[in-house]
Amino acid sequence: MQRLQVLASRAWWAAPLAVFAALYYGTLDIWFMADDFAWLGLRLSVNQPMDLVDALFGPKAQGTVRFLSERAFFMTFEKLFGINALPMKLFVLATQAANLVLLGLIARRLTGTVWAAVLAPAAWCFNGGLAVALSWMSAYNQVLTSFLLLAALYSFMHRRMGLAWGAFLLSFGALETVVVFPGLALVYTWFHERPQWRQAVWFAVPSAVYTALHLFVIPKVKSDPAYQLHVDFSIASTLWTYWTWAIGAVRLPQFIQFNQSRAELGGAVLSAVLLGFLVWCAARRELRVATGLAWFCLLLAPVLPLRDHVSDYYLASAGLGFALLVGDLTVRAWRLGWLGAAGSTIWLGVWIAFQTPQVTHTVDYYRNRTGQVQAMVEGVVEAHERRPLERIVLSGVEPEFFWAGFFDNPFRLYGMPPVYLTPGSEKRLGNLPGWARPEDFVAPGPGIVSLIENGHAAVYAVEGDRLRNVTRIYYKTEGQRASAVVPPYANVGDPLYDRQLSGEWHTPENGFRWMGRSGGVELGRPGVAGKRVYVSGYVSSEMFTDSTTPRLKLVAERATISDIPLETPDGTFEVSAPLPDSLVGAGSFRIEIEASRVFVLPSDGRTLSVLVKSVAIR
Repeated sequence: MQRLQVLASRAWWAAPLAVFAALYYGTLDIWFMADDFAWLGLRLSVNQPMDLVDALFGPKAQGTVRFLSERAFFMTFEKLFGINALPMKLFVLATQAANLVLLGLIARRLTGTVWAAVLAPAAWCFNGGLAVALSWMSAYNQVLTSFLLLAALYSFMHRRMGLAWGAFLLSFGALETVVVFPGLALVYTWFHERPQWRQAVWFAVPSAVYTALHLFVIPKVKSDPAYQLHVDFSIASTLWTYWTWAIGAVRLPQFIQFNQSRAELGGAVLSAVLLGFLVWCAARRELRVATGLAWFCLLLAPVLPLRDHVSDYYLASAGLGFALLVGDLTVRAWRLGWLGAAGSTIWLGVWIAFQTPQVTHTVDYYRNRTGQVQAMVEGVVEAHERRPLERIVLSGVEPEFFWAGFFDNPFRLYGMPPVYLTPGSEKRLGNLPGWARPEDFVAPGPGIVSLIENGHAAVYAVEGDRLRNVTRIYYKTEGQRASAVVPPYANVGDPLYDRQLSGEWHTPENGFRWMGRSGGVELGRPGVAGKRVYVSGYVSSEMFTDSTTPRLKLVAERATISDIPLETPDGTFEVSAPLPDSLVGAGSFRIEIEASRVFVLPSDGRTLSVLVKSVAIR
């Protein structure tokens, strides 16, 4: 027994790392999906030094500025290794391995026992949210956040304040939830080292500044209801949801055949035993045992107001607090004699049995899904390399696969022209959010059928992990109908839409097209009243040569529907106008765009006005 204790004190880290390797070795086969392609494509926007600054620090999505965990992470590995997931995955796993060692060191310091140093990081491995973070590259922010917070806590505990401050300040580049670090430090000082609380308070200053900037200064996309904050009684309900997920039983029927009522009963029993033992310890003035629970709640606190965006990957970093609680309580129960040891061991075994299917099924899901995405993307790239002048259109893309492997346009990473879905695919995908515009991914029927007839387009059916060329079948069964339907949009900068254009349009350039004095765009009529037409593009400073402001006039069926000023030289624009109800119906109509001013390029003599990207009815 003494020899075992000596071995455990020296090599305690080996056991949790062995558990970690056994559960997550399969993640090495996982490729990219969904948001990964957006982050991998950041380098395409970098053409000069200031572009790099914007790519790293410009607010994205919901006002996030995660320059370390998303921007630098993806851009660095893409630069060094290209579209290769294995080096990135090895780095993710190495970061989490360091996390497990750090949590073990912290657990040993807090509890004074090596067994807690073994149990806490091992328990953290049985976490469905962590499984997502280790499987999906875009969720690396959870792993890196955990590392920086644990490094800051460990340094703070050992009074290495320079390292603590360094890790803490860097963590703001990983994830917004790091603002709770002062709370984590204060919990530690309150339960374990109260004289140090004044040093912990100072960490609240940058957290307060960052929170104010994030809430009131950094711009955000406000149209997504999932990210609306709800500071009300729903916070308690959301916290309870995360707690039941950490227990694991309630979600078991999602992964294996298991009765939902029994799962809920099992979860209730596990929760009652764990919380009951915690209360019993507190009644005996063993208050330090609450450290893990407090950290669990604090790490979740920033996302609890997101009532409509309850996501399992938020448990990845919060799970370190739950794991610390489980490890600490288990060791305390072992000290109560054989009854406590038996009871806690049974509890731990049942909990692991509930959690393991979620972890293994999550890893399997991402491996299978990204495997299908990889097969599709590389199949399309191979087809393009064989016939580079041939435009590729995909059919049979299901909604889940659309979001996983198509929406973020992975093909641009290989220098390919846009790949589209077959006309009418938007109906197959169902109701899409307002920011997911059909013109970005659904091909125009007239354009694609014309290219097929000329041998310059191919249609491939997505069938699991393979592509099948169905061009002839598609042309025979769908070609006539598709060619007769004009879509209510046009990506003017794509040659695929040439059949919808008339007037003074020049050759496409990088997804845009110069217009002369005027240009026409044929659009499908809206099916209901109340729609607007949107024109987006870029206006050059050459249009601002005198004191008058250049304008764009929009004309529909010979009636002017809007005359709009262009205010920003050398900048993008999007103008819109309401469509008259008389345009509602079947068939198509023509929008005429007229510029109030033109200029001539001395280099080639072309008469130009604005660069137009798209025209769409929404």
